[in-house]
Amino acid sequence: MKYSELPKFTEPELFENYSLNITKRWFWFNRLNVPKQIRGRGIAKKLLQQVTGWADRSKINIINLAIPSGSLDIDRLTALYRRFGFRAIDNSLMIREYE
Repeated sequence: MKYSELPKFTEPELFENYSLNITKRWFWFNRLNVPKQIRGRGIAKKLLQQVTGWADRSKINIINLAIPSGSLDIDRLTALYRRFGFRAIDNSLMIREYE
């Protein structure tokens, strides 16, 4: 899938529908942020397992904007998402199509 093929979301649609558009089968997963003081405990991994499991069961694709914060660099962040089936399509924009 190319960036130009992604569904177009308007801002009201993103916020009023909690970033979920069932008719287009896409979930906008804007950001996952684990506070620095509790990182390294597998929290992000558990959250991503829950989100991707729900998406697969619901047959929903995910769009994610991977933006690192603090000392976390973009390579480590995108590697984490790739382990869960995401792929980069444009800079920090990643998608995961349900299995």
